[in-house]
Amino acid sequence: MLGEVLHLQIIREVGRVIGLLNAACRQHGCLYLKHVFVNVSEGAFQVALIDLEKSRIRLSRFQAARHDLSQIARRSGWKSERWVAFIEGYRQSFARPLPRFRGRE
Repeated sequence: MLGEVLHLQIIREVGRVIGLLNAACRQHGCLYLKHVFVNVSEGAFQVALIDLEKSRIRLSRFQAARHDLSQIARRSGWKSERWVAFIEGYRQSFARPLPRFRGRE
């Protein structure tokens, strides 16, 4: 099993990767946690998004962010500590105030 510290680091990195996607005005379109691939090896990890065939370019990064953040908030089931870690990573790469979205804010 992963330690809680490593788990939070992975969630933070998941947020950062999704933030990069949205910062490029791209929306995943069907974002479930099963579409996040995490490779863990000896305490190091890599995060990648899969199933991007339904992704689309939005006119603004905020449109992309609003949609994907709402999906993650609704589907992840994360409690506050994990949600905070995700948002910390997301903010690191999105580099703007977050848009309002349905779910946790």
